[in-house]
Amino acid sequence: MTLGAPALVRDGHIYVRPHDIAISPFVAGAGGVEAEIRGIHAAGPQARLSLEQLPGREPIEVELSRSELVSLDLKLHDRVNLRLRRSHSFSDDYAI
Repeated sequence: MTLGAPALVRDGHIYVRPHDIAISPFVAGAGGVEAEIRGIHAAGPQARLSLEQLPGREPIEVELSRSELVSLDLKLHDRVNLRLRRSHSFSDDYAI
């Protein structure tokens, strides 16, 4: 998955915190990754969106503020564009 950031490692995996993904209503040619909203979980001041990358069907989780969710007027099954705010990659020899 490439979300507009150069942080890919050799095996193609990037690690992104759900709140480090920017989401916007779908605009063709806008760049980033196209996804479809599969679930919306809004409780308190935060919302968590379950998305499916199109066309690859890769699951993606996004967190945003409830006010941002309301202002974007996002609904179940809406298509959206995703871009990275920040990502992390680790070398093959990285260990915790």
